[in-house]
Amino acid sequence: MMFYQVSRVVSLLVVFSVALTPLSMSAQAPTGTFQPRTQEELLVYLYGVLAQLQAQLAAQQNNRSISEPVSTSRVRVQPNPYSIYAVSQAPYIIGRSSATFLGYVDRGSSPTAEAWFEYGTGSTYTKRTDTIAITKSGRQTVKVAESDLSPGTRYNYRIVIEDQNGNRQYGQPLSFTTINKADTQSFVGRPVIETEGATYVSSRGAELAGFVSMNDYANGLVYIVYGTDRSDLLDLDEYDKYEDIPVVRGVTSKFIINKDFSGRDRQVKKVTSLKSATRYYYVACVEYKSPSLRRACGEVESFTTLN
Repeated sequence: MMFYQVSRVVSLLVVFSVALTPLSMSAQAPTGTFQPRTQEELLVYLYGVLAQLQAQLAAQQNNRSISEPVSTSRVRVQPNPYSIYAVSQAPYIIGRSSATFLGYVDRGSSPTAEAWFEYGTGSTYTKRTDTIAITKSGRQTVKVAESDLSPGTRYNYRIVIEDQNGNRQYGQPLSFTTINKADTQSFVGRPVIETEGATYVSSRGAELAGFVSMNDYANGLVYIVYGTDRSDLLDLDEYDKYEDIPVVRGVTSKFIINKDFSGRDRQVKKVTSLKSATRYYYVACVEYKSPSLRRACGEVESFTTLN
């Protein structure tokens, strides 16, 4: 038994000596003329040396933690701290020298915000409309009529929102052409869809929605894909049609909200038979022809069902 204890202490001394050697040569066991006469005296002596080594190791580690600089990373200031956003929409009431610009904005958590439209010919935005004060929270429609346009001219435009600190967010660029002759007009763009936050979340269901603006593309198929694996939703570009999107029971599902949607409106539907206390990811999409089959999807959102 005594031999086992001595062997164990010697092993520990070796471990501590190795750990301390790279840090300080003073951590080596002290040498002297002491000669233990019995195994008991040897064991006491070795325990004493072990205690010294433990104390030195603790001191070395403490000094290291104090002297080493704390690793920090420079945090990049986000360009959208208030989560403001803007979405350009197709204009309406297009005339020979006039048009009404349309879009919607959300000031996020910014106490105040302003919105306006930039427009111009070619690839430039040389003009801007009057500024509209955004006084309400949540999404709201912004429209401004302009009457200084030229007949038969193509204009590019986009909506802009600016928060109280001067941070701006731009809507996607769209274009239209003013009327040159009576009853002729054209504009180009694409449908816009935004995945909205889940509401009425319970242990077995939730209400999912998307806000869709067809931007005068006659009609479209509005649907939502959801599941427990976010990567499956990020791979939707691999499929050309809604019917091609695979469904894996318990992992990925899909459902149609509107088979023949036109205009601008919120599309919503309740999904049931979900698992409790489970995080789900979902995305709203619209499938349309222009003139070939195309598709637009919003951002992937998530929610967790109740327990």
